[in-house]
Amino acid sequence: MYHDILVPLDGSTFAEQALPHALFFARAAKARLHLVLVHEPMPMWVPSSAGDSPATSEAKPVEQAYLDGMVEKVGRQLPQGVESALLEAPTAGALAEYAVRQGFSAEILDRPVAVALATYAAKQSIDLIVIATHGRGPLTWSWFGGVADQLVRQVHMPVLFIRPEEQAAPREPSYRHILIPLDASPFSEAVLEHARNLGRLTDARFTLLHVVEDTLPAPALTEFMPAEELAGVASAPWREQAEGYLRQCATRFQAEGVQVETTTVYGVSPAAFILDEAHRREADLIALTTHGARGLRRMLLGSVTDRVIRGSDIPVLVFRPPAPAT
Repeated sequence: MYHDILVPLDGSTFAEQALPHALFFARAAKARLHLVLVHEPMPMWVPSSAGDSPATSEAKPVEQAYLDGMVEKVGRQLPQGVESALLEAPTAGALAEYAVRQGFSAEILDRPVAVALATYAAKQSIDLIVIATHGRGPLTWSWFGGVADQLVRQVHMPVLFIRPEEQAAPREPSYRHILIPLDASPFSEAVLEHARNLGRLTDARFTLLHVVEDTLPAPALTEFMPAEELAGVASAPWREQAEGYLRQCATRFQAEGVQVETTTVYGVSPAAFILDEAHRREADLIALTTHGARGLRRMLLGSVTDRVIRGSDIPVLVFRPPAPAT
């Protein structure tokens, strides 16, 4: 279950909208909460005259005071206490060593904040990361979104993405219905245990959704369609195989007396159907992995998972499965 939950902050009210969700699970699991902010040194391209920039060393006392205030505020709502840390972003040399050691691409050299958070999460044995998809500005996939995107590439604990709301009051956390898209691969199934752990805390019911991505043979067909409408398009053996697969997955939940239903679809845009199905079924959470049947070549950026995160107005739980042993 959950013992330590991490919430990355950046000083913005957008990033803080992850806190009610983290508190919700910390109280339910009696877990410790870790509030972390990463201090970035002034980038080389910032003119030296920008002395009041938040990136200068003068920002550190302000950042620490902000963290202390958040710890006091959140601590009043969490008897088991709150940890906090003001981290230093790694230097270019440390980033290069990290990239080589972890086997990641050069992309992470531009994401020192994500590396600092991933390192902290590993050292503190974090069980769950709760992070807003946006921060420090309007609702665009900007600085904090880039951090969140890179962070989930580098950790092997589940990351709960919260989409902040710009004007409306944030909704109270609710996790009573969890939608889990699967594609019949071991990669996609890796999220089942994590979704089930989360659901235990809320007595949630589950919907297992099997999406087969393909190109439909007739351009007049809809972008996605339920399996029962595919007579003459998808063969009976395909339908039987898909339904049998979902029944097998559902037994893992039924063995614990958990309410679970299944649905199978076939179409050319899995992300669109996942979002549509989540809305239609009034799901509170979508849980999926960073990649599925096509494996490590379809990591988060540009993948189905990425499009689901960007398009979802409900929380999305994402898990990056470890690479298979060679």
